[in-house]
Amino acid sequence: MVDFGAISGDQFVVAVEGAAPPCPGDLNDDRQVDGADFGSLLASWGPCPDCDADLDGDGQVNGADVGLLLSGWGGCP
Repeated sequence: MVDFGAISGDQFVVAVEGAAPPCPGDLNDDRQVDGADFGSLLASWGPCPDCDADLDGDGQVNGADVGLLLSGWGGCP
């Protein structure tokens, strides 16, 4: 079953029943935000117009993305 969430501006959330919730900062999809993800983020540092490490979507991997990654540190729900 697909559930379309509330539309906010030009974005919307789609939840698929039984799917794991999103985990910002989990760049290697292991359901953990840890050193491996931090290393991937650092390896992508700088201009990065379309990459997973650009957590805030501004086209740059920088300190703001580090902050977002660290805020989700640990196991994902």
